[in-house]
Amino acid sequence: MRSVMFLLTLIFVSDAVNAQTYHALQNGNFLQRWTDTNLITVNHNWANVPAVMGFRGDNLVTVTGVDPQTVLADQTTVHVLANQTSPDFLSSGGVAEFHLSNPSVALQGSGTADAPFVVLYLNTTGINGVRVKYNLRDLDGSANNSVQAVALQYRSGNSGNFTNLPAGFVPDATTGPSIATLVTPVNVLLPPDCNNRPQVQVRIITCNANGTDEWVGVDDIEVLAESQIPLPVGLSGLQAVRDGDSIRLKWQAYSEQHNSGFGIEYATDGSHFQATGFLPSLSPDGNSVTPLQYNYTFRNDAPLLFIRLKQTDQDGHSVYSGVVKVSADVADQFRIIKVFPVPFINTMNVSVMIPHKGSYRLTVMDISGKQMLVKDHYFDQGVQEWQEDLSGLPKGILLLLIADKERSVQQTMRIMKE
Repeated sequence: MRSVMFLLTLIFVSDAVNAQTYHALQNGNFLQRWTDTNLITVNHNWANVPAVMGFRGDNLVTVTGVDPQTVLADQTTVHVLANQTSPDFLSSGGVAEFHLSNPSVALQGSGTADAPFVVLYLNTTGINGVRVKYNLRDLDGSANNSVQAVALQYRSGNSGNFTNLPAGFVPDATTGPSIATLVTPVNVLLPPDCNNRPQVQVRIITCNANGTDEWVGVDDIEVLAESQIPLPVGLSGLQAVRDGDSIRLKWQAYSEQHNSGFGIEYATDGSHFQATGFLPSLSPDGNSVTPLQYNYTFRNDAPLLFIRLKQTDQDGHSVYSGVVKVSADVADQFRIIKVFPVPFINTMNVSVMIPHKGSYRLTVMDISGKQMLVKDHYFDQGVQEWQEDLSGLPKGILLLLIADKERSVQQTMRIMKE
């Protein structure tokens, strides 16, 4: 049986080579959500998922409870358990694809899958600044209650050890027992060593935890090019809000040089964009040193849209903005964008996408669910940013919950006070 297992391992490695296509950020940002459950239909086969692959992480650690930040070696056993339906009852570790109402690929450690991970394959040639974003989702609603730490790492090239990124570390991406609601956003700017490279690998990794491990989804993956070349237009704050079948966009150009205008593009799958309109520069000659505010509305009744701007200068050169998502589902639009600094000392800055103006309740709880602070806010529509004074709360890991009181939807994020 040993020779058979060795042959299978060779087959997995061969599949890995065939599927390791590097996404060129010069051609557009990288987005991977798992709503298309036809991407992974066969165990250990990632052929239909360009630029992403999962590995089982055999023998990367020898004991349980290891901090994944310290695990930097590579391991080449390609792994994914396809077409799974129940995170609560799947005891095998590694990488799995779950057909849930909101599908996801997920990680779980085990005695065999010592340190499972997924890798993103990126070509950053010509890019100055690479931002990686994703959501870690607690998918395990069973009685299990492990501390499931998840780390973010990178390497330039396709060999050698990975380098840990402390800003991407999540000390525990799960809650429990019998709770599976926590969503932890990760948003990290990669170091300059990742700029302008033909091959960059980004790794999201966990380890076999003490006790019984829990499945952690790695979802809503985005890799964004911060900039390509010195841009003729400085953009910030692209927002998209749905009102029925109307999509209202808002953004700011804080400076313009030889700007022709902005094309508005959308996609329903996050990758195949098409134009829906063009908004000329608000400056008569396309030059401005003062901020200009842009608004654009178009109609589209698709339940989920990905939207970006195509800025074109007067010589015909074009660059793209980052991509924003807008959904017909109020719960999907409403989200905590970021909380900073991480960790905070006494005051915490919060940024939240508010799809409908109204009354919202902020609740801070300890890790057991005990309420430490309850505060109501009234917000207008759009991205809202404010500062909360949490000086009276104890140090350590806390849970931040923001709820739309009128529509009974909520968002949760784990925060850290030092």
